[in-house]
Amino acid sequence: PNVAGQVWSLSRDPVGCRDVQAVMEAVGPGPSLRALADELRGHIAQALRCPHANHVVQKLIGVGGPEEVQFIIEELLCRPGMVGQTARHRYGCRIIQRLLQNSSPESVSAIAEELMDDAQGLVCHTFGNYVMQCLLISGTDGQRQRIVATLRQMAAQCGRSSAGCAVIATALDHAEAADKASLAAALAHEPGLLLDMALSRLGNVTAVRVLQELNGEELSRARSDLLKDSEALLHSRFGGPMAELLGIEVNLGPCAEDDCGL
Repeated sequence: PNVAGQVWSLSRDPVGCRDVQAVMEAVGPGPSLRALADELRGHIAQALRCPHANHVVQKLIGVGGPEEVQFIIEELLCRPGMVGQTARHRYGCRIIQRLLQNSSPESVSAIAEELMDDAQGLVCHTFGNYVMQCLLISGTDGQRQRIVATLRQMAAQCGRSSAGCAVIATALDHAEAADKASLAAALAHEPGLLLDMALSRLGNVTAVRVLQELNGEELSRARSDLLKDSEALLHSRFGGPMAELLGIEVNLGPCAEDDCGL
């Protein structure tokens, strides 16, 4: 389809946005894609809030090169606080994720800096947590260290938040060994936190990962504390993974001879 001259209007239409994406995919990086991208200039703030246009911007980031994408970064940075607002938006968070995934760390360093400065407000946010997970995966070692430091400071809050648990799990998968150990220790030192995580729907797997990162006295103390609440783990809908890791077994008690088939 011929979309030239009407990219912005078509991008806001549920059918038209698919046509624009198809053309972007077909032309690939180069002058033709830059001409299409130019029609989106000045509209990124609106596009990131549109249920249709946000997909067009994501497609542009995915298929374009630095020359086609740089203006998106510039428009996100042109207004103070816009990066944080975008990271918290249902659709906008996807655009920042695509930028982090498809751009060099250097080109998105200013965006990453704003995200890290706002990390305390993002790690437990419904949509912002996805951006922080993406930065943990695609960012630099220094950026990962700063996010882990935030998670340590907010251990109690993050461990009791579904979004926070997701960020913790990603950090335990991608951070350096020393940062993983320090994060696990901070979580284990919070009274009752590992048990609360182990009993929650989205925290139980993360609690297991935390315990696996501990060693020595920290591991012994954490195991001892959890074993004191073995009944809670056994009778919880979500405590099974931790109970299994701790070797807790259901005690059925002595059985009568008739029940045992003797």
